[in-house]
Amino acid sequence: MDILQFNTGRQYSDHGQRIFAKIVGYHNDLNMHIVAMIDRDRHLAEYVLVFNFTREDIMAEYDKSRYYRPNSGDLPLFVNSRDYESEFLYDEILG
Repeated sequence: MDILQFNTGRQYSDHGQRIFAKIVGYHNDLNMHIVAMIDRDRHLAEYVLVFNFTREDIMAEYDKSRYYRPNSGDLPLFVNSRDYESEFLYDEILG
């Protein structure tokens, strides 16, 4: 599966810390997945590189600040990380 949704349980909001992640590419030279992620409760959108597309690997990179902020227009899913009903959620997860 190319999509993960999970809650870290950290108390950044009344909902905890909801993370939505999607594989958006593969870095052939590094043999790593390129993952787009939204931290819904902190209103952040990032990229991380991981060997394994797991909650543990994604959060390990995120917690060590080894992430990359998308430039404007990089990915349609980052139109507005505050928008719970984003294109990312509806088209890819629910659709």
